[in-house]
Amino acid sequence: PEEEEPQTLVQIISEHLALALLSRRRADTSEREVREWDRLIVGYLCLVAQWLWEDPLTVRAFLEAGALGMLVEPINQAPEEDTVIPGMCAFVLGLCYEFNTEPGEITRTTIYPILTRLGIDVLAGRITRLRDDDRFRAIGPDTFVLPYPQQGISNSEGEKEAEVWFDWAFVDFWKSNYYTVQKGIAVDPTAPPPSAGQNAETATLVASLRAVIQSQAAEVEALQLQLRELSTASQETEALRSQLAAVQGELGSSKQKTQVVEKEQEDLLVLLDELNSKRRKDKERMRAAGLDVSEDEEEDEDEDEE
Repeated sequence: PEEEEPQTLVQIISEHLALALLSRRRADTSEREVREWDRLIVGYLCLVAQWLWEDPLTVRAFLEAGALGMLVEPINQAPEEDTVIPGMCAFVLGLCYEFNTEPGEITRTTIYPILTRLGIDVLAGRITRLRDDDRFRAIGPDTFVLPYPQQGISNSEGEKEAEVWFDWAFVDFWKSNYYTVQKGIAVDPTAPPPSAGQNAETATLVASLRAVIQSQAAEVEALQLQLRELSTASQETEALRSQLAAVQGELGSSKQKTQVVEKEQEDLLVLLDELNSKRRKDKERMRAAGLDVSEDEEEDEDEDEE
């Protein structure tokens, strides 16, 4: 036979929580036993609440383990004098709605009709009444052990009995975040879930910081645009400089060629002058020797003299 997959810790805690809630409702349970079951349930709910905070995967696993049925019944059927268990269940139910962002069979849209049927104001009231309960209000950084309400009850050693409902770590966690849960249960399921952990002051601060970031982002974008424009102008200037250098290079080359041509012309003129001088001397020697000089030669001689 195939072995069953081992249960996850979330599933185990969910089963124990369901059994504890079932046991406290049994008809043959004494008042003292109910109070002991309530303390155990509070312990489980404190653990679950802190675990679910900002953990959508655990929320999905908790919901798939039957959390809705466990949490709704104590809220819906609680007597007026019972404040701790309904308040804790309402708080955890709000956490399940707040952080249920992972895809699954039970979505925010699935939970919202249950919230509205229970009553948004009723749920918010359950959470608020928990704050006013003596078992919650008496807890401080150094105070978490409370005397048992019935005087005269002692243990086997004769000591007065005491009990623990909450510790300061959870009370501080709850006080910091209950407003977020109260506000979140009223949000439409199709709207994006509110940012976790934001009370009114935090939300205002975040909004202010976002405005500053947007303003700075706009300034950065404007500076980047100016930088691009300057970069373009710099590139155009560099191109003009390159063109100027090329023109100057061509001009220098043309000057050199002109100088070479002028030198060649001067050399040709000097050579021509030397040839004309030699020719005149040759004609003079021819005349001196009694040789005839042709008319062309005479004309050439006259032209040279001119």
